Amino acid sequence: MGFNKIEDINVADCLGSIKTLILRNNAISSLKGIEFLLALQELDIRDNILSDVSELELLSKLPFLSKLWLKGNPLSLSTDYRKLVYCALNSSTIELDGKPASVQEINYLKKQQQEKSLHIKANTIP
Repeated sequence: MGFNKIEDINVADCLGSIKTLILRNNAISSLKGIEFLLALQELDIRDNILSDVSELELLSKLPFLSKLWLKGNPLSLSTDYRKLVYCALNSSTIELDGKPASVQEINYLKKQQQEKSLHIKANTIP
């Protein structure tokens, strides 16, 4: 499905069975709908127009996702791109752009998770 000028993802006809999806070099700006591909293990969405890191939170609902390629999207231009992606996914087990998470990235995610947990506890304790 790469190089087809696809603008959005409609997965209604193939829910649950796709394990690898290659959508590189299209015009995708949103991942809405991707969260229904529950068997997805590998997703290549390089060279699209994803600019909002919050779109990646949808990928955190994919229990088997292990490989993700995002380079070439506007969001990948950030200096903290990899850290932001791991935080949005809330996981450091996913291989990003062909590389596993570094120790620094894993530690950054753990710190963010701890801060979020402390913030939630502080707001719920009377």
